[in-house]
Amino acid sequence: LQTEGQPVFCELLFPGELTALNLMIELEGEWFYKAPGTDTVDLMPYFWKHPAGKKEYRVRLFAPPADGTNPGCDTPDGSMNVYTVLPALPSFRVRYAPVMDK
Repeated sequence: LQTEGQPVFCELLFPGELTALNLMIELEGEWFYKAPGTDTVDLMPYFWKHPAGKKEYRVRLFAPPADGTNPGCDTPDGSMNVYTVLPALPSFRVRYAPVMDK
């Protein structure tokens, strides 16, 4: 995530197949949860606590199994690890100035 200043609005969008995923999202040490069926995650709680300027932020996605148990698999590390392939990457929607009604 590359910001141009202090956001007043910042969301992570999960269109199409990504909507079905169960994800934990980490933004510079702050954690967010995306439940299956959710297509938008609001990231503004991070920016309320940490005022931003023009900066690049690291966002990490973790995809634990939705039911909390690892599915049986044929890989040697199947009891410890689960692998998820993202068909696409989520996108960011960021706004730096409030929208004013005229």
